[in-house]
Amino acid sequence: AIKNNPDYAPAYVELAKLLTQEGKRENAKEIYFRLINIYPNLQYPYCALGELFYSEGELRLASKYLKKCISINPNTLEAARARRRIEEIER
Repeated sequence: AIKNNPDYAPAYVELAKLLTQEGKRENAKEIYFRLINIYPNLQYPYCALGELFYSEGELRLASKYLKKCISINPNTLEAARARRRIEEIER
């Protein structure tokens, strides 16, 4: 999908998910940062970065990206997950 349409964000999201599963977290982060630069109102990359940073113990960065995820659209499942994770961080 990426070869046929290099601007197709969902394909990049799926690639980043696969990279995360394979333990290639830095590569996944690069994709999410690239998506944020191209599509600053795309919610998922912020949430994914928040989760990646959370799992690495980088709680300040995790909180930053999770809050941005919520601010884009507070009425989504992604935002609900981000709120729950922020609550964990703040405990």
